[in-house]
Amino acid sequence: MDDQLEISETNKEKNQIIVNKKYKFNLWYITNSTKVFKCTEYKTVKKCKSHIILNDNNKVIKYENKHTHPGKEYDASVSIVKHKMKNEIRKTLIPFDINPKHIYNEISEEIGLICPEYNSIKSQISRYIKKQLPPDISKFNEIPDESEYYINERDENFMIFKNPNIIIFQSPFQTELFIKYNENMFADGSFYIAPIFGYQVFITRIFTPEINSFYTTSLSILNNKEQATYQLLFEELKRMQVLNYDSSHNHPGNKINASKSLIKHKIKDEIKKSLIPSDIKSKRIFDKISQEIGYICSEYKTIKSQITRYKNKQLFPNVKTFDEVPNVSEYYKTIRGEYFMIFKNSNIIIFQSPFQAKLFMENKHIFADGTFLIAPTNSYQVFITRTYVTELNCFYTTSILLMTKKNKLCYKEVKDHNILNTYYKAISNLCFINIEYIPDIFNKIKNTCMRYKSTCSQFLNFLDYFEKTFLNIYNIKYWNYYNNIDHITNNASESYNSYLKNLFVKKPSFYKLIYTIQFEESKSYYDYHMRIKGIWRKKSRISERVDDINILVEYYKNMEAELKNIGCSKNDIIENWFNCLIRLNNEIINFNKTK
Repeated sequence: MDDQLEISETNKEKNQIIVNKKYKFNLWYITNSTKVFKCTEYKTVKKCKSHIILNDNNKVIKYENKHTHPGKEYDASVSIVKHKMKNEIRKTLIPFDINPKHIYNEISEEIGLICPEYNSIKSQISRYIKKQLPPDISKFNEIPDESEYYINERDENFMIFKNPNIIIFQSPFQTELFIKYNENMFADGSFYIAPIFGYQVFITRIFTPEINSFYTTSLSILNNKEQATYQLLFEELKRMQVLNYDSSHNHPGNKINASKSLIKHKIKDEIKKSLIPSDIKSKRIFDKISQEIGYICSEYKTIKSQITRYKNKQLFPNVKTFDEVPNVSEYYKTIRGEYFMIFKNSNIIIFQSPFQAKLFMENKHIFADGTFLIAPTNSYQVFITRTYVTELNCFYTTSILLMTKKNKLCYKEVKDHNILNTYYKAISNLCFINIEYIPDIFNKIKNTCMRYKSTCSQFLNFLDYFEKTFLNIYNIKYWNYYNNIDHITNNASESYNSYLKNLFVKKPSFYKLIYTIQFEESKSYYDYHMRIKGIWRKKSRISERVDDINILVEYYKNMEAELKNIGCSKNDIIENWFNCLIRLNNEIINFNKTK
């Protein structure tokens, strides 16, 4: 037979013959001593009758060349390249790092055929590679005690220790280096390369001074971050070190590297000691410890990423939905060990320490406001109450609420309607005017809004809610400042909201916010007791906006007195205070907000 014959395989990995790099023959059947191959076109409309018979040694016994169709060089080249690539893959024990495209290019040129459409076989080759790999391990207890993968190229077993939490790999060569150069040993862990069933890959390396090189001496996979796991790991490594330790060093000590190791350990120790390490300043600890132990380690950046990763691992996982907020947490305790999460349901969680509850009950000046800027991702708003302690001239936070949603009852209507906008702001300023006329002014606003019923149904719902809650359920005197305008919400609450916002670069996680609440409560506790004992002096009073409001309200008080003296009706007095509301909004409240 003068034709060129090559053994190949089908996609299903069955035998195939390619003749003259253009005709393909698939295995048809096998007898005791022969294999019969038929042209791949025998089932098509071509009905090609060409066939080849081989003996047991793959020698051609018969070749019936009766092709009724032209050869397909392109198809044949694809089959040859796929076969040769699979052959290369089979030759390697572990085909993890095989680059199919490189093999494809080399083989296609080697056989004299350029097969440009690599994408046409890419998925098949990828599937084939995956089939050659052992099934992946998803749990630590699935790791086998023995495996061909534990044997290196010199046929040495390098898996030296295994239990339910650790598996350690170290070849005899690495053991030798480990023992010989243990005075220059370095160790660190990595989470990035840990397999899905492991928590961390822990690596030890040594430095060989005579050739100025680093070498890996062991690699361990850890199942968890328990202290006992690390202790066992170090004990095993130490055991290897103690077996053949020789203290006759033939080189000077490496103080810089030693200092870095010491500092990393001490910084991690400080992080471990902290209940909530989110606010630990690693650089400050680094500077303090580096001087304390007598080493100056200038390259903080060389350990910064490791310390950051370690610190992040100590934090609780973030709470993404309100339902995930736990009922009990160590974060819910103050620095004094008091429990300060006092209420929780599916929509609200309230934080108030015993100290804050005492201030809340003992002081009549309560201010409340909400902020969206520091609300964690699982909440809609943080609502804060504050109290004013008259004898100290100071504000203190008395409770913080996290709310999952807020009723945006009439936001769009008010925003797009000038008259409704005016009335909405007038409602906000009712706290400054004479209590006697508040119900009448409210009814005046409500009756006027009824004219726009078709376009302000939501605002009317808001007015119903306000009437029910603040005019009927709560006594007006509890939220009205008319005879005692010493402070307003803008001073007491909005300024504090701005302060909290500046504490966070972005929206905080749930636990970060709770830690901040805890820390701020502690500061308030300390501040209050230092001032109440006279150790710290009272704050000076700054109330420019309050003075402006008092001047305006006093003017309308005098106007009310004049109207009564000249016998004006109650409606005239109501109109007087309504005008006060409008002026408060236009001339003082809004003006100062944008100043």
